[in-house]
Amino acid sequence: MSEEGLSRRQFLAATGGTAVAATLAGCRNGSGDRESPAGTDDPTDSEASPTTATVDGWPYGYDRPRPEKAAEVMEAAGYGPDNRFELTLTQYENEAWNQMAQLIRDRIGAAHVELSIESAGLSALTERGRNGTLQAYTYGWGADYPSPQNFLQLIYPPNTDYSQPDATGSFAFWTADTPAAERARSAYERVADNPEPTESAQSTRNEAYVSLEEATWAGLPVIPIFHQAIEPMWYDHVDYPVPGAMGGFRQKYNTVSLAEGSRLEMIASGMSGFDPIVGVDSESGAVVSQVFDTLTNYPEGKTATEQLLARGFETSDDYTEYTFELVEGVRFHDGSELTAHDLVYSWRRLAESSNSGRRRFILDVLGVTHETDDDGNVVPGSLGVEAVGNYRFRVTLERPFASVLSLIAYSAFAAVPEGIVGDVEGYGGEMDQSTFATNPVGCGPFAFESWSQGEAAEVTAFGNYHGRSPSVDGVRWQIIDDGTARYNYFMNRNADVAGIPTPQYDPSLLTVERTDDLGRQRGTYGPVRNGETLNWARVPTLTTFYIGFNTREVPLPVRKAMAYVVDQRQFVETVFKDRFVPAYHLTPPLLYPGGASAYWKHAEPGD
Repeated sequence: MSEEGLSRRQFLAATGGTAVAATLAGCRNGSGDRESPAGTDDPTDSEASPTTATVDGWPYGYDRPRPEKAAEVMEAAGYGPDNRFELTLTQYENEAWNQMAQLIRDRIGAAHVELSIESAGLSALTERGRNGTLQAYTYGWGADYPSPQNFLQLIYPPNTDYSQPDATGSFAFWTADTPAAERARSAYERVADNPEPTESAQSTRNEAYVSLEEATWAGLPVIPIFHQAIEPMWYDHVDYPVPGAMGGFRQKYNTVSLAEGSRLEMIASGMSGFDPIVGVDSESGAVVSQVFDTLTNYPEGKTATEQLLARGFETSDDYTEYTFELVEGVRFHDGSELTAHDLVYSWRRLAESSNSGRRRFILDVLGVTHETDDDGNVVPGSLGVEAVGNYRFRVTLERPFASVLSLIAYSAFAAVPEGIVGDVEGYGGEMDQSTFATNPVGCGPFAFESWSQGEAAEVTAFGNYHGRSPSVDGVRWQIIDDGTARYNYFMNRNADVAGIPTPQYDPSLLTVERTDDLGRQRGTYGPVRNGETLNWARVPTLTTFYIGFNTREVPLPVRKAMAYVVDQRQFVETVFKDRFVPAYHLTPPLLYPGGASAYWKHAEPGD
């Protein structure tokens, strides 16, 4: 997987959501819950069939550390005062994670583990993880599309072996022939063998998902720590629709309105470019969401998709062919009309361009048919996409895939004008890729205006947008890297919507007024430093943070000792000021088979 492919999911996760969590606080499922594909993808419905659990709750001390059990398991394995295991925990440079690591070190020492703590930047941590030179590490994963499979592929044993070129899972190297690894392998293959968007296939997948979670508990390639939540705050003059679990950077701002001013003012910690096929950071992704449209969309960042550029679709009986009817009259920002030929070019560019950092989503995850040459590159023109006239776009898959409609809402599948960049064979190009990445042209509700790296980015309302016209004239992001400076900028009323960084966050100022059916809390925060009381929301997102292990380097008794001294709830409440959700599964509660109630029923031990 390319470094670009890591940049949203794993950068967001590893940094504690620098782009979203630090600014607002801190990339779905398939085809419905019936035997034919549904019009929208809602994981709260489609992945909710009953499952059978075989383990009575999180086995390592639910909501309390058990250092005596940690010592017991280590001593049974032959460790003791004169035979201590030396373990290094490598984490992203983050003060909260460092505080958590110190709590673990204070406890695990009594279990004959000598824990050293070191920090590393994301690139170095990722490279070392791939090279197998980490022992234990902190990391995380944010959803590309809302399905348990997107999380549980992290612990599919072959996908954790980075001696293989296509590995994209955790850095676990979990390939030893153990009962837990074999159970995980078998369960994941049941998922892969039942990809159809039908009730019966979903039931099989759901059983396998639970089995994968329990295999993780047994083998501990990773220890889940918490699921992220974002906390956007905004002043009273802003009518701000609260985003869904896909996060604010998937939200289109054409639904925001202002009682004062005409331009929505936001804050970003940094941006890197806006070409949708290149892996971008979360805050660049927020700009991409405004400029570009896809066939389907996560409305306001919610997980249930709706049609956007598509006005309808049909499938073949075996679910390997999708034909989309396009909305007619859609205009790109350069004035040209969207046709199926633009989508053929856009998807070919995702698969064929040397600039693409996201090709695995179209080739491996979605599985569009294609041919490859001797070097593994897609043979130009072989991709299974075609224009059937001007307003019908056909896609052919190698196999059924349950999450087609949600995956293609991902920005990598965005429509761009045919031939605008000359990085696909047969197209000369109007501009080079570097120019397009800094002056993008899409058909979204806002047209790109400007970007000054390290200073600001701006988009303006597009008057010929095919959907709901923006209520604001534009959106501007002030780029501020320092958390304290971002806080001051917000307190000076220079931003309409932002968040309170954790160091400045005071839980006593929070009043929770209600919780909606998506688990989003609403209320107020304040009065803050400037005397205002802010509107506040807490939105559980599809992100899981964990401690991972190289299982070749760290024996199972040591991994168990770590699990026994970890206290997920204490870490959330004291280290992260109760802003997140304790995690006992890789799969977030919203996506867990049966929903949040089934998640907690499975995690909490019985009487």
